[in-house]
Amino acid sequence: MLYIKTGINRILNNIYIPPRLFIENNIINLSNNEDINRIIDRLYISNISTAMNEKILDENNIIGIVSCISHDYIPLKKRTYRFINCYDDEGFDISQYFDECGAFINSMITTERNVLVHCMYGKSRSVAIVIAYLIKYKGMTCMEALEMVRLARNVAHPNDYFMKQLQDYELINSGVVI
Repeated sequence: MLYIKTGINRILNNIYIPPRLFIENNIINLSNNEDINRIIDRLYISNISTAMNEKILDENNIIGIVSCISHDYIPLKKRTYRFINCYDDEGFDISQYFDECGAFINSMITTERNVLVHCMYGKSRSVAIVIAYLIKYKGMTCMEALEMVRLARNVAHPNDYFMKQLQDYELINSGVVI
């Protein structure tokens, strides 16, 4: 049953996201486009509408952007992007992106550039990527990182399968073999 639900979610995303991106880029924002939260120095989370708001990106000196949605979009000028094709559903292996995105985020931060991580709502996928970064590069536990993110962004709620992957990632980064 899980695979049927996952398949349906992916089909709906493939139908829904391209027109939404077109509308967001060319017509009107469909959600709050000033929804951005600073997690730590130089690291932010937002939804997709905010990730396309050049005024907000400029105000927060955002140079790097990690996009955690199921489709690429036309990047804004003056930004460095890391697109990861992922879905917010049970059964999706987001952990395959933890190291790549963590390295990208770390390279931005260590060179004193601000970075934004976003998904559609800034609730699950982007939060999972930021938590993985905090685990690996800041030495936090999964729960410490989740609490830190939630203090800054109260809608933060990675899905249960992402949380399991983050807990495994914490063990791997602490030297425990799973």
